[in-house]
Amino acid sequence: MSRVVLVGSFAPTLQKFRLPLVRELVARGHEVIAWSPDDPASDHAARLAQAGARWECIEFTRNRAAPLADWRLGRHMRARLRSLRPDAALLYSAKPIVIGAPAARGAGVPRVTAMVTGLGYLFLGTGIRGSVRSMIARAAYRRALRSCDAAIFHNVDDAAFFGSAGLWSGLTQVSAGSGVDLGEYPHRPLPPAPVVLMAARFLREKGVAEFLAAASIVRRSHSTVRFVLAGFGDGGPGEIDPLVIRAASQRGDVELLGRVPHLGDALARSSIVVLPSWREGLSHVLLEAAATGRAVVTTDVPGCRDAVVAGETGLLVPPRDARTLADAIMILLADPARCAAMGQAARRLAESTFDAAVVARSHADTILGTA
Repeated sequence: MSRVVLVGSFAPTLQKFRLPLVRELVARGHEVIAWSPDDPASDHAARLAQAGARWECIEFTRNRAAPLADWRLGRHMRARLRSLRPDAALLYSAKPIVIGAPAARGAGVPRVTAMVTGLGYLFLGTGIRGSVRSMIARAAYRRALRSCDAAIFHNVDDAAFFGSAGLWSGLTQVSAGSGVDLGEYPHRPLPPAPVVLMAARFLREKGVAEFLAAASIVRRSHSTVRFVLAGFGDGGPGEIDPLVIRAASQRGDVELLGRVPHLGDALARSSIVVLPSWREGLSHVLLEAAATGRAVVTTDVPGCRDAVVAGETGLLVPPRDARTLADAIMILLADPARCAAMGQAARRLAESTFDAAVVARSHADTILGTA
């Protein structure tokens, strides 16, 4: 039996995105240990234990650079990895890759894989501060990825960007994100009344402001349509002012659902799913929407368009454009038959392309070096 360590920066992502991979590795006879900071609102430890893995807490600040603390974290990770002597390590999201990859190589881990789940605010900033942040991020990734044997990307644009920027030139896998559990998200019938759902962290780059503005526009002529916003703010850079969201709720433009660990019921109660993100790795919400059989309206950007067959399973709009977003939503509201047909096509797409079990097998092969 070999030992595999998974390292992430946010505990809920272990249970939301990595359980199929954990089950695949355990089924192959490997011991799996997952590391992340703790999250009291998540039952990640129990869910991982049910899947056959062990969770261990490793504390760090994920939303900002803390040079001295990050240096200590690197030493701590290296020492723990030397003690565990794993055969392979998977590091996903920015800080685990930037700090964990060199630590894993320094600890003598034979096989190190980075999973780039998206570029996020580190690469999306504008102006002088954004340019400086992007320059620092590129240098950090370039250094860290020298310690990796393979890199997994969630869309072709991110893989191409890392290649053209000189950040990575090694073994590359592009996958359908982390896939979606088709059994956990079955095809559900549409509700009798129209409900438009957005589920995301409350960040500018997720397009929350555009969703709020589009809801206001649509409801001027479609006052009976319900707009539902699920999610939470995590205190990170780019978080939308909670007062802006509260004001939209008080006006009646949106209903706030709060933090929802599992979107199945919310998706079942929706008729259209909206994600006006500025860029994604591959949006898991859109995969869940497809599996549930929901038409989507999303932006024509990497990680969003990859989850949609434009005109067949959903509509694509430009990013940062609330007016066009509202127009696309109204197109689907005006044609329920088309909306239903798109949802059926979306389910077929999920079955053929986004099955989490298939994605997990390919990830496991890359992580273990058996591809």
